[in-house]
Amino acid sequence: MNKQLAATALISLLVLSPSAAARERAPITVRDVTFKRTSSSWITADVEFQAGDFATSATARKKDYLERVKLTLTAAYEDRDLANSRKATSEQKKNPYEIYQRSVELTAVRRAKIITVRFFIPPAVVESKGFAEKPVGWMLGWEVEGVEMPVDVERFPDNFSKKLQDRKVFETFKKFIAEGASSNEGIMLPPYHGPSGLQPKNDNKDFAFVRKDP
Repeated sequence: MNKQLAATALISLLVLSPSAAARERAPITVRDVTFKRTSSSWITADVEFQAGDFATSATARKKDYLERVKLTLTAAYEDRDLANSRKATSEQKKNPYEIYQRSVELTAVRRAKIITVRFFIPPAVVESKGFAEKPVGWMLGWEVEGVEMPVDVERFPDNFSKKLQDRKVFETFKKFIAEGASSNEGIMLPPYHGPSGLQPKNDNKDFAFVRKDP
């Protein structure tokens, strides 16, 4: 595979104008993002996606697979116990949100196949914070074969929850991430550290995780 040619094709796609981008296939197509609370109080976050053909030339593509896809999920949950606490300060009541962020890297990602990546928030965290099943907002970040997809609400709305598709709300969300994501580092679990009985059904021939422990 001519990696330089493939990277050039991907960059060309990602810097297209919105109208031109709409006529092209993005390197990643997000099909669905769902959050559920299990009977054992785990919160699961499923990101369902497909890898598309980003190169305009067949010779620039590596047959049926992408070598590297990095996915980052960021989710904001309201700490309802804090929001309702009489002991909470005025500043805490203004921002009673807990930000959770986790990245996973996949390799040998088969094109066009539907893949589900499931993240987990442990029951002890869910119970102690009084979290609802669904976050108040979430966003996805993607890096495809070393090239980051732009964080662009207008061009890639499927990477954002409905509320965050409002530009003003998104800008506020970014501030929350900057202030709070690091304090919860490591709490949201990647798929391979989640409970074995709660794993989604995927074909192990369609991708493999690049495991990073812990």
